[in-house]
Amino acid sequence: MSLVEKIKAKLEANEPFFGLHFFPPKTKSGFKNLVRRIERMGLAKPLWINVTWEDDLREKTFELAYITQNLLGIETIMHISCLGLSESAAKCALETAKSSNIHNLLVCSGNRSKSSSSSSSNQEEAAFQYSSELVSFIRLHYADFFTIAVTGYPEGFDGAQSYEKDLDILEKKVQNGADMVITQFFFDAQHFTKFVNDCRSRGILCPIIPGVMPVQTFAGYKRLSDYGRSEIPQSIRQKIEDQENTENDALIREIGTNIASEMCQSLQALGHRGFLIYTMNLERSPVKILQSLGMVAEHPHEQSTLPWKMSWDWRRQKEAVRPIYWANRWRSYLSRTDEWDEFPNGRWGDSRSPAFGDLPSLHLIPSSALHNKEERIDIWGSPTKLSDLSETFCKYLNGEIPCLPWNDDKLALESSKIKDWLLFINQNGFFTINSQPRICAVSSADPTHGWGDSNGFVYQKAYVEFFTSEKNLQVIMGLCEQNPHLTYQAAN
Repeated sequence: MSLVEKIKAKLEANEPFFGLHFFPPKTKSGFKNLVRRIERMGLAKPLWINVTWEDDLREKTFELAYITQNLLGIETIMHISCLGLSESAAKCALETAKSSNIHNLLVCSGNRSKSSSSSSSNQEEAAFQYSSELVSFIRLHYADFFTIAVTGYPEGFDGAQSYEKDLDILEKKVQNGADMVITQFFFDAQHFTKFVNDCRSRGILCPIIPGVMPVQTFAGYKRLSDYGRSEIPQSIRQKIEDQENTENDALIREIGTNIASEMCQSLQALGHRGFLIYTMNLERSPVKILQSLGMVAEHPHEQSTLPWKMSWDWRRQKEAVRPIYWANRWRSYLSRTDEWDEFPNGRWGDSRSPAFGDLPSLHLIPSSALHNKEERIDIWGSPTKLSDLSETFCKYLNGEIPCLPWNDDKLALESSKIKDWLLFINQNGFFTINSQPRICAVSSADPTHGWGDSNGFVYQKAYVEFFTSEKNLQVIMGLCEQNPHLTYQAAN
């Protein structure tokens, strides 16, 4: 089911839904931190997220959209701007999106007042003066492969001759093949209702999603105020401008969050069920807005269809087998199996497949994708003896450090059942990197151990993977001989 079909289904069922808007950071550390933030916010179950496009950050746009769509498993709308884009550059961008399993695009005009020296083509070579032309180009060359969103302006685009002329432009975008409209932010719900009614009277019948922008700082408010495109009601101006000299950004953020929450409540009261939150890459305000609307739990828990993080990669939709020893390094597993032609594959797949065989590298190789050298030293220190290692592993189990070289994320919730036992063996020379407790006929709806349909039961064997000394291995082998129900596999 395409994204626009999902949105239509929500609208027909009168169910609330939301999307989240992000932009690619300019720094490497900022990019890594944003990926972690989006992963956390993904637990709130947005129907989609937006990733913006800028010429000087184009590669970052592709990278972030690929990660959110394929690794984090959150359906993603990637922005693409027609500004200064040649046909060859457009084809290259669209082919990259297609090969990256990106099926959703937001076609926009870009900021014409802002030139970019890194633009892929000179303005004279630009093939698209208007976003409606790029919409036509996409439909001509890619048919229905992409769901296409376009931008709408409830109070008019500041570059348009008039509000009515702006509606003419939007109408042409939809006629040329756009599937849905996502609007610029605004501060009066009545403006959006009028905009929707005006669109409907012109025959623009596709979904129209309102954009909501929470004010985060006074400086941010001033930029919005000076922007001039959206009218800010006097009541809102008064609330924020009263804090101009307080230098209390936390209070302004709280006021801005409350204003955005009230806006969303007004939209819902007027019959608008979904909206897009412009997050500004921040987490607290969007989550508080969603909590105020009852659209996300205080501590959301992810109930998965399968006992691993799902991907939107169409090739993985029937994936039903993954190796247990990769449970805590799902990012690494996804990247290292990206070239497979079907799933499952590798050693546990179809031997007739061209991709059958070993993975390209061992799963124990530490990943440096999340942290640079200085960050890793800060997290794990510089151990010189076994007791230092023991202390580090126990800190991870106790939640005092966020990850290990062999564990991308914090300790899985299900491991709390065996945490005391894990701490004991880590204090005694067995350094665990993967484990699961014994589960017998637990409901598939259980918040800790459940997965799949709610009317099933979960069974799993106890399992632990660890580093230890050769001396300890000999002891384990002896114990396994005395206890036939125990099995082991050892590698050096």
